[in-house]
Amino acid sequence: MAEGGKERKSSSSNNNEESVKLFVGQVPKQMTEDQLLAMFEEFAVVDEVNIIKDKTTRASRGCCFIICPSRHEADKAVNACHNKKTLPG
Repeated sequence: MAEGGKERKSSSSNNNEESVKLFVGQVPKQMTEDQLLAMFEEFAVVDEVNIIKDKTTRASRGCCFIICPSRHEADKAVNACHNKKTLPG
């Protein structure tokens, strides 16, 4: 993942809250981790985006994990996007 202009806090600096991993399905296979990160950062603080890839071809499997530093940030992302946002393609 490319370095962005924003500094991201680790979960240990957020009142000892544990990070939360969200599964996102139906991701267009041509979308990059940077594009997904930019999209989700409109709604919540996101520490990391990991596209799930085929072990052999390394091609996107059309889904990813979003890691948020806290339950609060994860809830913001879910509330803003779940059944409300459709990804292009």
